[in-house]
Amino acid sequence: MTSTSTRNTLLLGCRRCSRTRRATTAPGPFSTRCRAGYEAQFQATWLAASPFNDTNAFATTQAIADQYGLKTYSDVAANAANLRLGGPAEFPDRVDTQGLDEAYGGFLANFKEFKPLGTGTLRYDALQSGDVNLIVAFGTDEPHQGRQPGAAAG
Repeated sequence: MTSTSTRNTLLLGCRRCSRTRRATTAPGPFSTRCRAGYEAQFQATWLAASPFNDTNAFATTQAIADQYGLKTYSDVAANAANLRLGGPAEFPDRVDTQGLDEAYGGFLANFKEFKPLGTGTLRYDALQSGDVNLIVAFGTDEPHQGRQPGAAAG
């Protein structure tokens, strides 16, 4: 796991997941067929795939990271009973959340609270206001009202 902090937000990203789920830019048989189909049906041209990967991550404030010693997912799991997690409503049912539950023994259930939140700015506002201590974020999140979460390393 890596962490990058800028301004008031600390973004936590998992290297293990990034290594096993790398984005590929090589066109395969499926993308070749899709490109041809879109050209024929819609006269739309697909551009080359980007080497970009929107990695899932957790973000918190530097103060909370310092208070609980949060640097790794293991640190988050060990302190979950003290933390209020905010994220998309579907987060408890996602496959990647099930993986966290398996890896860290009931990961989501161990949090003090899970609060369903909207996307983008709403999550960061809840984090900055102290409504939650940790949010589900994305490695490519844009800066929110002057707060730039940084980028998760792969």
